[in-house]
Parts: sequence; C-alpha cells; structure tokens
Amino acid sequence: MCTDMPLSRIREFDLQTWILLCLAGALALTQVSIAASQGLLACSIIGYVWYRRRTPEPYVLPSFAWPLAGLFLWTLVSIAFSQHLLLNLVWLKKFSLFAIAFIIPDLCRRNNACATIYRAVFGVAAMAAAAGLLEYFTSSVSGPDHRVTGLMSHWMTYSGLLMLIVAGLCGYLLSYGLRKGWWSIPLGLAALTGIFLSQTRSTLAASIISVLALLIAAKRYRWVPVLFLAAVVGYLAAPANFRDRINAGFDLRHQHTAPRVELLETGLRMIAANPLVGVGPASVGIEAPGYKGPDARPEWTYIHLHNNMLQIAAERGIPGLLLWLWFMWRITVDALKGVRRANPGACTEERSLAATAAFGASIAMIAGGMFEYNFGDSEILMLFLYMASAPYAYQRAGLGIESAGHVPSPAKAWSRQ
Repeated sequence: MCTDMPLSRIREFDLQTWILLCLAGALALTQVSIAASQGLLACSIIGYVWYRRRTPEPYVLPSFAWPLAGLFLWTLVSIAFSQHLLLNLVWLKKFSLFAIAFIIPDLCRRNNACATIYRAVFGVAAMAAAAGLLEYFTSSVSGPDHRVTGLMSHWMTYSGLLMLIVAGLCGYLLSYGLRKGWWSIPLGLAALTGIFLSQTRSTLAASIISVLALLIAAKRYRWVPVLFLAAVVGYLAAPANFRDRINAGFDLRHQHTAPRVELLETGLRMIAANPLVGVGPASVGIEAPGYKGPDARPEWTYIHLHNNMLQIAAERGIPGLLLWLWFMWRITVDALKGVRRANPGACTEERSLAATAAFGASIAMIAGGMFEYNFGDSEILMLFLYMASAPYAYQRAGLGIESAGHVPSPAKAWSRQ
C-alpha cells in the first residue's frame, strides 16, 4: 500500500537537492569563476549545516578525516610559530574548501548524484577546452611563449583543471563502457589538446600517467601500448616549438628549467632551517628570497616552490608533510580498492565511476604535484576534493570502497560493451 511522504521528509529531500545543486554549480564553475564557485560553495555549506541540525541520522567520518584533522591542527601550530601571524590566520579560510570532502560522502548516496555532478563538470569542461582552442587559433599573440589560458586567468590553473577532467573522463569511460561513454573520448582528446596548447609539461605528463595508472588498475592492459603510441605520435606531430619546450624539461641548464632547480635548493634550505613547524602556510613567498642560492632569480620566482611536498614541508615542517602524505595515501589506496575489488552486477556504474575517477585524480595530483604546487590552487583543490571524496558516499552506505563485493569492475563494464 502506498502512503504519502510526510511533509518533513519532503522538505528534507528538497534541502538535500538544493545543497547538491549548489555543490554541482560550485564544482562546475571552478573552470569559469572562482568567486562564483566559492559563493555557491558557501551556500551549500550553510544549507548543509542546517540540514545536519534537522536530521537525526548520525554522521560517519570518512577514513581520511583523521590525517586531515591532524594536518589542520599542525597547521595551527605552524601558524602560532610563524613570523607573520595575522597573514597566516587569514590564510586559514582556505580550509573551508575541505567542507566539500565531508559533505559529499553524506549526500551523494542519493541515486545519480555523483554522476550528475560529474556530467555538470564535464559540460563546462567542454566549453573550457573549446575556449582554449579558440584562443590559440584567434589570438594575435604567437611564438613559443604563447600559452592558452581558456576561461582561466593562468595556464597552470587551466591545465590543472583539465588534468583532473581527463582523469574523470577516463574513469567514466571505464565504468560506463563505450556504448554509454563514447562521448568521453572526443572530450578527453579536446581536454588533452587544451593542456598541450597551454604548454604545461607537468600537467600533460600527469594526465598521461593517470590514464596509464587507470588502465593498469582496471586491467585494461591491451590499451597500454595504444596510449604509448598515441603519446609518441602526438609528440612527433607537434610543432617544433612545442617539442623544444618538452625537451627543455630534461636540460637542467635551460632558461625554463634552471629556475625549478633553484627553487628546489631554496626549499630544501628552508626546510633544513625550519624542520619542525615550517615558516607558515602563507609565508613561503615572503621568506623564500632569504634562502636564495648563488643562482638567484627575480623575487617573483619565489612566490611558491612548484612542488607539493617541498611547499608543504616548507610551510608546515616535516610533520605537516607526513600528515599530508598520510591523507593522500589514504584516499589513493581506498580508491584503488574500489577499482580492483569488484563484483559486476552488484552495484551501479556510478559507484565504479566514483572509485576510478578518484584514483585517477589522486595519481594526477601526485604526479603533477612533483613540478607544481597544485594543492594550493583553490580551483584545482575544490575539484580534486570532490573527486577524492565521492567514493566514500558508497562506503558510508555500506556499499563502497572497503566492501570488496560491491563495486562493479571497470574492466568488465568495458568488456560487456
């Protein structure tokens, strides 16, 4: 016998819907406007606080909460010992972005919420990739230093977002198969082209590495040679100035590479001088010029250290780095479990998408973060936190990443097509 839903349940349902809509908009708009994106995020946080006050269901902390809590507390210790206390206290507002990682596991259990958010992000990504292509072919600027920025103000942010998009699209294709996910192939190629035209070597390499890692984790070994062949063909077909920039990455004396060596040495000197608490999360750009070596560069070069681990260790000391590594290890391993421990038919493609995209995004962030401080870019961090936390929605429902029999195999999903 069918009964009407109580009014209170209808209101709760509507509130969850609005929170998820705000989150979807916030994540999609990371590729367009950080102000609009964070405005929608603020609305979703306020709505979620109101929702948790009204619901009797207890909140279950995801497993990454402990390293993240440790990182937050150690950041407070680092700030307390910083020479720029007020500046670092203002920086703390950046931790509000991590609310994404706690809201998503609680609300994305609803049917299709994860996939719907991904499709919204992919839709805007198509426009961002097209904007980069349009910029390249219509800009009056030319030459080896012409780097497209798409809808962003800087090529690093533009390419970093597209790097995560590539990982998400690969996860979508592996989870939904060619029949349902064929469109992810041309969109992925457009995203890779946007990265290529930005001439950002680290994100291009990280994108290829993340796809490779996903193919291996999903046991799609026959596609690995195809990926290598495509990379070689793309390199050989590229204009000479693009190939020269890639080759310059292997020449430590090149004008585009030598500054990174100087930043590495500067960062190591900073860590050696402040091994326990660092100089504070907002102080690296201020303190770094004081640790310059004989091959000193202009002061604007030292705004950050272009390496996640080096930057975090300089900011928050070695204990802070260890806590960050624990956080990254936890989400990467949990996502990998979701990819490999599979039982086709026991669950939906959406749960497979959550796990595969999270694993690809984690690998991309780690690989790209060897040559860029992408963890400090708000737009990239917001999208990454969504991708990394999405699998925990199904863990919380008892159907997820630590329950081996409940995530459909991406390999089987592809092979059924």
